[in-house]
Amino acid sequence: MVFTRYGPSRVLSILLPVLAFGAPPAVAADPPPTLDHRSLLVLPPTAGDAAGPAAEAARGLPVVQASCGSSSASFVMAITPAVVNAGQNYTISWCNPAWTEGAYAFNPTSFYLYGNTTQFGSYTYVTDYGVSTFAASFSTTASDVGKTKWYTMRAWGRQTDPSGNYDTYEDANYASVQIVASGGGGGGGGGGGGGGGTCTPNGTTLCLMSRFQVQVEWRNYGGTTGNGNAVSMTSDTGYFWFSAASNVEVVAKMVNFCSGASGNYSIYGGGMTDLYVKLKITDTLRGTYGEYVNPLGTGFSLIRDGPFTCP
Repeated sequence: MVFTRYGPSRVLSILLPVLAFGAPPAVAADPPPTLDHRSLLVLPPTAGDAAGPAAEAARGLPVVQASCGSSSASFVMAITPAVVNAGQNYTISWCNPAWTEGAYAFNPTSFYLYGNTTQFGSYTYVTDYGVSTFAASFSTTASDVGKTKWYTMRAWGRQTDPSGNYDTYEDANYASVQIVASGGGGGGGGGGGGGGGTCTPNGTTLCLMSRFQVQVEWRNYGGTTGNGNAVSMTSDTGYFWFSAASNVEVVAKMVNFCSGASGNYSIYGGGMTDLYVKLKITDTLRGTYGEYVNPLGTGFSLIRDGPFTCP
């Protein structure tokens, strides 16, 4: 997700009073035990600095910091793979949010990881990492089967601008991993890989490659929810519309890499929306599935993931 940054001193003057956490503690202090789910505001880039924060303050909305490499990029966290079998590991990785632009700079000193069982609600402190660490691996067990684990990250550090130095932080996006039973949902042993399901297309379901069931849920700013209306384009590609058939909202495509180095089936997805969207892809042959969530108020990020095994 992309969060637009305005001038650091103006951002801090808006950000700190608005967020419920109060003024951030010094970097050396213990991390807060929980973080509340944040409805982050996403704004398109603007030419200049003065109008943005003032306009958002008038609307009563926070301007949230986030960057990797520059003041207008994103502090991005990712989890791979998005779906794992119990007993396998998954990796959480994040980019370096340090940046310098003239007299303005942000330099992280530590990264704090928080977790939750749902995307919304209170996130609990998990662990923290030094400034030179940008990835960590986590194991799973049989007791994790059926669980979805959500994570977010906060980078503590020092921000510099012409008025001085500040202990502050930058927040990453949310990401999740789902743990399924080893071997997926396919039944019974022996004889032709037993227990494979079938995909049946309907008004809200795409069937890509005759095997992968694709469905979308959405929620708008007014709280209205619904299922995406499915339209098949080719055997491996389709799209969804929400309120008007002429307005394409989400596109999904399955790609067969079974003969390649990755040896999997991959999902490619994109969206032309900033509504809440949950894209769910189910492998009806094996019973495994992946879910990809776009938070409300966030420009839809490209999905490129290969969690589905061959053949």
